[in-house]
Amino acid sequence: FSPDRRAAIGYRVRFGVALAGGDPVGDASAGPAAIAAFITLCEQHGWRPAVLGAGEDLLPVWQRYGLHGVTIGDEAVIDVAGFHLSSRGMRNVRQAVNRSRNAGVTVTLGPLDQALAGALRPVLDDWLHGHRERGFAMNLDRILTPRADCLIAVAYGPDGRPEAFARFAVCGDGQILTLDVAPRRADAPNGVVERLVVEVVEYARRRGMREVSLNFAGLRRMFEASGPIARAAAPLRHAFDHWIQLGPLYRFCAKFHPRWRARYLLLRSWFAVAPVAAAALTAEFGGTPAAAAPEPERLPGGEPTAGSVPC
Repeated sequence: FSPDRRAAIGYRVRFGVALAGGDPVGDASAGPAAIAAFITLCEQHGWRPAVLGAGEDLLPVWQRYGLHGVTIGDEAVIDVAGFHLSSRGMRNVRQAVNRSRNAGVTVTLGPLDQALAGALRPVLDDWLHGHRERGFAMNLDRILTPRADCLIAVAYGPDGRPEAFARFAVCGDGQILTLDVAPRRADAPNGVVERLVVEVVEYARRRGMREVSLNFAGLRRMFEASGPIARAAAPLRHAFDHWIQLGPLYRFCAKFHPRWRARYLLLRSWFAVAPVAAAALTAEFGGTPAAAAPEPERLPGGEPTAGSVPC
């Protein structure tokens, strides 16, 4: 926490690395103080500090403490005011939305309560394929835990069965919705996730919100590059697709023609690449703890800052 407790950093310790999950959350003006407190804590315990998914705005602050890094991907951002399905470039999204409507899909938006969580459990179980929920910097917490600061968009089939849902965190002082997860059934009608995104953008427009943030597209620039370097990197991209489907995530985001916001992996030395990479991989893909965690200490009022929850 910052000394005034208006901002905080979430982190996890693996292999002697204190891995921060993105930028500080809370009051943006208190973010640098939270970073200073995090660095002090690392020094007290002898941990290597590192950051997974850092945003560009706070890079100069991290650099004061010797953390430098590399772009690991980009966050896809939809500017609400300029988003319209009628443009020629949105043809694929428009067709997907129309297919979902032709299939009789309807969408509701609102908070998550225990009754809705129970109805959505089969969707989540089908999406997880028997695996545990996982994630560190790329999602908030247990997916079906009701949160007052989240919006849930649910797609129902013509028989009233939930087919897919998407959870969006409300941040940026109520001006931004950022996508957390979007589970769907394997046999859900085509276009349901695109439909959820479009409905949420319209919801944001009606409420005067500024932007809707979508998924984090890892290694995006490798997908858009051409030439021998891109061809040489193709096997690496395909290898990652086995675990995190980098290609499908990028292609899904790109069809909305978003604005791309760079995200970084920060560390103090390239000699620390191995332990930092091990910490990042085990934190992100190791699954959430099986037991219920205690209620976290909360910031006094306020909401997460814009971009504080990488997608």
